[in-house]
Amino acid sequence: MSTVRNNHDSLGFTDMVELILAVGLAGNSVHVEGHMGSGKSALHGAVCDRLKDTHIGVALDATQMVDQGDLVMMKFKTIDGVEVVGPVPQERLGLHFNKPVVLFIDEVTKNRALIPPLLQVMNEHSLLGIKLPEGSIVMSAGNLGAEGVGDVFPPHACNRVVISELRNPTALEWIESYAIPNDLHPAITATAHHFPMMFDSFKDVEDPNTNPYIMHPKVKRRSFVTARSMARASSVMYATENLPSHVRMHALCGTVGEAAAAEIMTVARLDAQIPVWDRIVSDPMLAPIPDSPVAQCMVVMRAVKMVTHVTADAWMTYLCRLNKETQALFARMMLKSSRSAEVTVNGKFADWLAANQYLFGG
Repeated sequence: MSTVRNNHDSLGFTDMVELILAVGLAGNSVHVEGHMGSGKSALHGAVCDRLKDTHIGVALDATQMVDQGDLVMMKFKTIDGVEVVGPVPQERLGLHFNKPVVLFIDEVTKNRALIPPLLQVMNEHSLLGIKLPEGSIVMSAGNLGAEGVGDVFPPHACNRVVISELRNPTALEWIESYAIPNDLHPAITATAHHFPMMFDSFKDVEDPNTNPYIMHPKVKRRSFVTARSMARASSVMYATENLPSHVRMHALCGTVGEAAAAEIMTVARLDAQIPVWDRIVSDPMLAPIPDSPVAQCMVVMRAVKMVTHVTADAWMTYLCRLNKETQALFARMMLKSSRSAEVTVNGKFADWLAANQYLFGG
């Protein structure tokens, strides 16, 4: 089972967004540390979405900047007849919009030369006397120092911002919040569901050999599973549907590592067990039921994308022939889906929910 770390150690994605909004609007900057591919950059998009009517989103990558000249430039001007040089902001800061900004500084810990000027922006919301608009939010992100990719935030810098760790999403969180809404390949979603340890943190894995899927500082793995690489694996699966299986396997190995690639390929081969959708909705009592629980999971993932209010009755008849865990998986996924209205008005679905509340702990 995938581990959720203690909330005092780290926060999940949704809680982190709320933290950034609350303390950011109060004038404090948040520096987010997290695993590779855990969704740190996506936090900026989520915060901007919440403030889209009042703020401008600005994203900077510290690894693509050389010095503070990438933020401000010096310009000659005359004050009381005296020529002086003063700073003017670079367009990339978005200050010309005359609106508060949500300024995100990614990979800030990988460019030590830029930490002093960026720290001034984070701590004072200004740089060389240029103030960010009132109400602006400043946030930054970097990898965990233990990952060994050069991320070090000096103590004096830590003392000027709110340091918070973003934990990896659990497999279920990732499926509900990302895989289903973004229509990822059913084999990827089913693999995540049946191998939730793929989303574990190396912090919770003492012996890296017990979890061959993830990045671990004690071993060298060129490719491994992260939320980001699993999303890319979905794209690879769709793109290689007509290629030989060894080519597909090769591409997956270079995306998520050999161990995870083998699991995905095994799940994908179960596709032959899955009845076509038209058969399910035209003959729900006689349409074949896959023997494998993983294949049943793939049927459910496909149904979440395909069921409509017209086919909901037939689908619910078929669903009730599957095991209870698989039925609950469909209900959970569907209620989280943007397509939930296709079934929530269905009488059979409502009756099923009323009779099976115990499956959800309520």
